[in-house]
Amino acid sequence: MYKSSLFCMAFLAVIAASAFATTYEVGPGKPYTRIIDVPLESLTAGDTVLIYYKSTPYYEKLITTGVGTATQPIIIRGVAGPGGELPIIDGQNAVSRLALSWGSEARGLICMQKGDATTIPPTCRPAYITVENLELRNASVPYTFTSDDGVTTSYVNNTAAWWMTDGRNITFRNCYIHHCGNGPFTYTLDAGADCWTENILVEGNYINACGNAGSTQEHNSYTESLNVTFQYN
Repeated sequence: MYKSSLFCMAFLAVIAASAFATTYEVGPGKPYTRIIDVPLESLTAGDTVLIYYKSTPYYEKLITTGVGTATQPIIIRGVAGPGGELPIIDGQNAVSRLALSWGSEARGLICMQKGDATTIPPTCRPAYITVENLELRNASVPYTFTSDDGVTTSYVNNTAAWWMTDGRNITFRNCYIHHCGNGPFTYTLDAGADCWTENILVEGNYINACGNAGSTQEHNSYTESLNVTFQYN
């Protein structure tokens, strides 16, 4: 009876957690027409953002510092078109969500970074986030984007398709990345083991035409993290 009660309590806890998770659908005919209409600053454990394919790119930046869990990760997933086409997120003339406050936007098309008192969302360390099934392109010079304060801003030479610092248990899967200053880029910004970027899985991606000729700082992949795993199809 005691074990049965514990099982029931654990099962009910899982059901309760799932009840609070939200799925955000983005695309033609969906509740959100743009990625930046989703409250990215409020993503929490179990939330899912579904980005549906459309014939034109999403000219938007995707920024989150959400914290998922091992059993309730945050998932940002592209939903392929009828011919298997991946939804495209294009950095050229991309727009950021104005509700965010972020200091490193020029460094990435998809950004994940530990927040602080000056950022929205505030202090947290991104964890247990999965990004998958997207085409990411043109996060590079000479293109520009509109920042979260509404200002036209230039990318830098080492802008990455995916830029992440001080995160853990992050999965980046089945994406096509091209024509960015860097492909996936991870490193640890702050000191101390509690800030280490660790347990990163980069799986099944196709990455080409990233970097800048003659530079030693931009690559198809640039990782400074603990326990990084690359898996190829």
